[in-house]
Amino acid sequence: MPKKGAIDPAIADFTQSISLKPDFAPAYVDRGAAYLKKGLNDLAIADFTKAIALKPDYAKGFVGRGVALARKGELDQAIADYTRAIALKPDYAFAYGHRGYAYFHKDLYDQAVADCTKAIALKPYNNRGNSYLHQGLNDEAIADYTKAIILKPDYAWAYNNRGEAYFHKDLNDQAIADFTKAIALKPDYAKAYDNRGNVYFRKGLKDQAVVDHRTELKLNPDLKPVNDALYPERQ
Repeated sequence: MPKKGAIDPAIADFTQSISLKPDFAPAYVDRGAAYLKKGLNDLAIADFTKAIALKPDYAKGFVGRGVALARKGELDQAIADYTRAIALKPDYAFAYGHRGYAYFHKDLYDQAVADCTKAIALKPYNNRGNSYLHQGLNDEAIADYTKAIILKPDYAWAYNNRGEAYFHKDLNDQAIADFTKAIALKPDYAKAYDNRGNVYFRKGLKDQAVVDHRTELKLNPDLKPVNDALYPERQ
């Protein structure tokens, strides 16, 4: 997939390829992926659907369409596409990972864990830690996030999520360290500031908590805070 600045020229190239060879399914998939990167989900769905029509056993087309559908909130249809992709290609780690993510957003945590576990067996990255975290299985979540960090040391989201698991275990210093690392990697990560502020507040460090929550508010001005005491500018 081209880098963000090169997406429009890539789309033009894929469109030219399609004009020269209208029955070439991979060109539709590639253009659909480019549309996905631009957030043009309906155009992506149209291209993936065309690819599938041209090549009904094209697992990549089903996964691409599933991603676009999931982004539109159409999770059941997305799951159906991921399932079709898995039937066509049983070792498709990407499909298991995304189906697990869709199950996670439907609060079907057992199915999410099962799919993410399968994705891990096939390829070592996924969102299984998130499902463990929402089930209260903090130790298991920490283990998965730690593995994700080992595999990708600049993965800010894994540090943030591991920090949340530490927070739930009352391991405040470890949580602060992880949120701080997440912020260092992604300075505009509003949720990490919120999380770190909550830990500071728990530790009685109100000044630090206020600083973090003010920063979060600047990054996310539409925020509706749960704890107004942490947002003195709104009082």
